[in-house]
Amino acid sequence: MNPVSAVKEDTALAIRAQKGDRDAYAHLVERFQTRIYSFCYQFFRDRDVAAEMAQETFLRAFRYIKKYDSSKKFSTWVYSIAKNICIDEKRKMDRSRTVPIEDVNPSSFQSSHQGQHLKDPSQISLQLEDRMLLESAIAQLPDKYRAAIILCYFQELPYQEIGDVLGLSLNLVKVRIFRAKKQLLEILKEKQGEAS
Repeated sequence: MNPVSAVKEDTALAIRAQKGDRDAYAHLVERFQTRIYSFCYQFFRDRDVAAEMAQETFLRAFRYIKKYDSSKKFSTWVYSIAKNICIDEKRKMDRSRTVPIEDVNPSSFQSSHQGQHLKDPSQISLQLEDRMLLESAIAQLPDKYRAAIILCYFQELPYQEIGDVLGLSLNLVKVRIFRAKKQLLEILKEKQGEAS
């Protein structure tokens, strides 16, 4: 299915869900559950937390489906919900405990696209042949940069949609991603210096 048809079908399903069609909503969950889980997983690097956050995203989306504006993409709306839930949960976790970087499982890192998109930081990561460095560097980014990087390079959303999800103008998205890449590069260079 081409992207335009998919967006139209998402919108049609969401409108039906707004009218109380639970099957239509179940179909939306089916269509988006992998992408939303992936976003949550990239945010936390923990399967259980990601599953919980994805479930909470769909519960909240169901609760507020009547607020969905059908003139906008459903994907943007549901990613916005996931982003807000993840940031809120991350803040709660940060207040109660810190997660050591050593606890991150490097074998679970999955980004087949990193070499294509994250130019400078991924090239350094690939040169070091250690995906753990990139993963831990992303984990060290402030939430606003982490969300932008995940949406851009792991979810492969266009800048305009990232702006819609984050509530930013197109120019601010470009600035945020540029700054995130710059911070990643600095973190990776520092880690490279520690390793040598």
